[in-house]
Amino acid sequence: MNASKDSYLAESAVDCVGAADGSEALPASETLSTGHADAQPEATRKPVLSKNALKKELKFKKRAELLKQRRPDEKEQRKRKKLAARRRLNQQMTMPGEEIPSNKVARRRILEKLSNALTNGVKLVVDMSFVDIMSPKEIGQLASQICYMYSSNKKFANPFCLNLCSFVKGTTLYDEVLKRCSGFEHYKIRTHEEPLEKVFAKEDIVYCSPDSPNVLEKIDPAKVYVIGGLVDGSPKTRASMDRAEGIGCQTVRLPIKEHMKRIVPHGSSTILTLNQVYEILMKLHETGSWEVALKNSIPQRKGFVLNTEAGKQGDAGTAQEIESEHPEDSTSSSS
Repeated sequence: MNASKDSYLAESAVDCVGAADGSEALPASETLSTGHADAQPEATRKPVLSKNALKKELKFKKRAELLKQRRPDEKEQRKRKKLAARRRLNQQMTMPGEEIPSNKVARRRILEKLSNALTNGVKLVVDMSFVDIMSPKEIGQLASQICYMYSSNKKFANPFCLNLCSFVKGTTLYDEVLKRCSGFEHYKIRTHEEPLEKVFAKEDIVYCSPDSPNVLEKIDPAKVYVIGGLVDGSPKTRASMDRAEGIGCQTVRLPIKEHMKRIVPHGSSTILTLNQVYEILMKLHETGSWEVALKNSIPQRKGFVLNTEAGKQGDAGTAQEIESEHPEDSTSSSS
């Protein structure tokens, strides 16, 4: 009997804990889990940061606030640059004695000019058959350079008829071009899945390669000029020359060594990107002058000057001949 009474008292103490002042009793399980009034659950307790961590957090917050303040100014600056670029483009499309056309009229004229180039322009081909020897990063860079080249083509009065050969749908390069070139499906550019030797007659092809012994003198409208679609992040010696010899077509190189010297012995890479080679060919086609084409197309950071100007640069360094005219012979990236 006493044992039953003791057991009953013990169960009552566990099931319900009463307050000393007569307040409502709470279940013992809830009382134990709640603990002290100021205690916090382990999961919600904020970790104590070290001094370095606090500094980093403060620095991050300051930078985020600064970027937030700069954002409207940067947005306005981009808008002004875009409007200035559009105004320059509109001026280029203006006839002598005519007022600057509206954006709508300027865009229509550009499309008409590019459409006419597809029929009557000098043919310039990018040979896209080198994908197998390029890394994914290089393929992405090539896709970006195609965008730049097309953008430049719109600026000139007599643009090239641009062609992409060995440009196969579903490949990594094709997907990269679609991703990086907004509105590519509307570009005024001809694309061919076939290799260039099946699209154009072999006797009409003039392949630009830095390994060619022949120097390009002028642009012949009857010829088809080809640039190898290469971005040189790794050695690809004679890649374009081997390709041209396999076709059996004529080869030429840009006469940079004949017209320029390098006065900076150590500086930027001497490799020219796809769109830079395009600019040289276009300016040659537009002006007929190699000096004008080279001076206005090769970036100054590469340290090259015209032979006629080399003496004016002082003793900045020993004049050096160019190492490569196109991204095919160097181990440096052409991006």
